[in-house]
Amino acid sequence: MKEFQFRAIANRLTLALSLVTRMSVSIITLMLVASSVKSEEFGLFSTVFAISSLIGLLSNAGFSLALLRDIGGDTGMARAYVWPTLCVKVTLCLVGTAVFFLYMSSLNTDLESGLLMAAILFAGLVCGSFGDLIFVALRALGRFSVEARVVIAQGIAQLFFVVLVIWSGGGLLQISIAIAFSKGMGTLAVYIFFYRETSDQTDILHIGSFSYFRRTYKLAIDATIVNALTQMDGLFVASFIGLQPAGLYQAATRLAYGAIPLGGVLNGISIPNIVQATLSGSPDRVRRLVWQTVIEYAGLGFALGVVIYLFGPLYTKYVLDESYAGIDALWPILSLFVCLRFLASGLGAVLVVLHEGNGRTIVLCITLMSMVFLLGTMTPDTPISMACNYMSIGALMQCILYFTIVLKEYGAIK
Repeated sequence: MKEFQFRAIANRLTLALSLVTRMSVSIITLMLVASSVKSEEFGLFSTVFAISSLIGLLSNAGFSLALLRDIGGDTGMARAYVWPTLCVKVTLCLVGTAVFFLYMSSLNTDLESGLLMAAILFAGLVCGSFGDLIFVALRALGRFSVEARVVIAQGIAQLFFVVLVIWSGGGLLQISIAIAFSKGMGTLAVYIFFYRETSDQTDILHIGSFSYFRRTYKLAIDATIVNALTQMDGLFVASFIGLQPAGLYQAATRLAYGAIPLGGVLNGISIPNIVQATLSGSPDRVRRLVWQTVIEYAGLGFALGVVIYLFGPLYTKYVLDESYAGIDALWPILSLFVCLRFLASGLGAVLVVLHEGNGRTIVLCITLMSMVFLLGTMTPDTPISMACNYMSIGALMQCILYFTIVLKEYGAIK
């Protein structure tokens, strides 16, 4: 029993290390690029980064949760479950590629090599999303250390190549090649590890790829909306206000949004505890853990909000050049957004554990539609701070609606 508990703690810590490494590499990469180019160039880069990441995540189509469920239930069929997910993901990525180029053609940019840079960066980030899907399969197999090793090695390589390109005077095209190369190498490495771990397994599954997709697509709804809420504001700013304002906006918001994945660390600790308390038939412990989880999320959000509020102006002053002047007004709003977003994440996690996933999905849909409406009202004359205000309103809306449902479910705990 003690060995099992020790292994569980070690796995959580290893997963946390992987998440923190990903977050740190992403934030540092964007900071390095922002510090080396003008705001309009960074606007194009960050917009491509946002839509590429979004397409890569959406093409997972709920397979992350499905693989954890199915492979966790039958580890001997890991290859058989991974194969249909890859077939569907390739198809969805082809559709996403068409959407990507249609979106890029709608942007007004005169930047040299802009489309080539966008295509290379898009290919690298989407390639990386294939590796992320295999990481999920390795987690289901209990191989958390493999993910940590590959993520750390890939992160070090990416930062090394990006710094080398910037130091040698390279532009966005060369930076995109460096990122795409490191992402490709990371994806290749995780595939090699996975096939070595499952060398004795079959690739054949008794159901077809799209039949498996029909079983899993419902799991994608929540993840799709959450990812859209994280990326859509930057895309709206680029489309409705312009690339130069988008560069200013993304230079600030990417720093703040990069902290959001830290909530996954709390998920891995708090949610299993509430589930175990529920199964043990201890309503008092469940109630205590519910509020403990909410308080932990709120506390982490507040701490990160304070860090952003204090660090943001220093980042503007000492890292960015004069073309980014004016983004200091965004830091207080972003600090508030991070606090509200973490509180909403905590309440949403509690709802899933209390079997109110439908209520959570409805709240996310309402928030998404509200954000699309508000962000869609922006014009070229709209200050970029309004986009931050709208996102904060959306996070506050989530908190209020989630809290209402949590109170209802809390009273029903028996």
